Amino acid sequence: MVNVQLPMFINLQHQDSLLGMDYSEVANVLLTYSADTTIKIWDLTGALITDFSNHQSPVLKAVFAPNGQLVASIDRSA
Repeated sequence: MVNVQLPMFINLQHQDSLLGMDYSEVANVLLTYSADTTIKIWDLTGALITDFSNHQSPVLKAVFAPNGQLVASIDRSA
């Protein structure tokens, strides 16, 4: 189990419903995915690092690879 000290609230904003998230211990970042077709990577203060917006439909699942360097995702059109 990983004990990560986070601020009380972090605003991880998307334009539509947040469908899930993943945490990379290696990179120490959060990944969120949404019905707005985007995947976003955030640092632990809530600052946006990058935004992947190449899906054409809501992202159903996104996860970090064990090395923390790759993201795998699937959307509703798959």
